Amino acid sequence: MVLSFPMLYNLLNLTIIIGTILGIPYIIFIMYKRTIRLNRRLERIERDMKILALEKEIAITKLRNSLKP
Repeated sequence: MVLSFPMLYNLLNLTIIIGTILGIPYIIFIMYKRTIRLNRRLERIERDMKILALEKEIAITKLRNSLKP
């Protein structure tokens, strides 16, 4: 069977339409996964910053107490 140009053109359009229908939800899913992963990283960084701030306050308090006469 020989495919004519109009048939090839229609096949190409059908392929593009199917790719778009299947591709857009996949891209949205990938972006959602990346957003969740980034959010977890940011939460970890925020937690670590709070811990470091508390450790800094403790260190400052100990230093002040050790310098008192």
